[in-house]
Amino acid sequence: MKLFSWGKVALLLPTLFFIAPPLACAAEPSDPTPVRFAGLITGDRVNLRAGPSLSYEILHHLPKGTRVQVVSKEGGWLAVLLPEEVSVYVSRGFLQVEGPKATVKTRRVHVRAGAGTAFTSLGFLNTGDAVVVRRFVNDWAEIQPPPSFAGWVSDQYVVSLEPEPGASDGNDRTVQAAGTESRKE
Repeated sequence: MKLFSWGKVALLLPTLFFIAPPLACAAEPSDPTPVRFAGLITGDRVNLRAGPSLSYEILHHLPKGTRVQVVSKEGGWLAVLLPEEVSVYVSRGFLQVEGPKATVKTRRVHVRAGAGTAFTSLGFLNTGDAVVVRRFVNDWAEIQPPPSFAGWVSDQYVVSLEPEPGASDGNDRTVQAAGTESRKE
């Protein structure tokens, strides 16, 4: 109970509590739809993100004309394999370091978007997996992304380099990915 008073008048009111739903830091991922095609970035400095929404960290900026390999789709977002120049992070304590290479010592080690547990997990590595260490940031190893790891870009900045089956440009030519053409015979 709370006591409120204004001069000679006093009120005794019950204190009310309510439980609010938890706030979401990032959109909860649903099940992405597997797709696979080669794509081309059409915008300048397109953000490559750690997840399929604007609330996820930016991993890298992709310049216009960058070729990407799309591996899945969720809403208006495409998952693309991470380019080699992107950096991802693993806690140093889970690695057996041998020069620029390291081996994972533990099962299900998070690979993160930044050097700390507050960053988004991009996936997992397992015991025996090999990684290339670029440098150490405090207790974290900055590593080259494993080949199967993906980041997310808005689908409005990616065009497919693979034409729809049987697509034609109207002049009886099949359009091909590299901008060349071939005659339909």
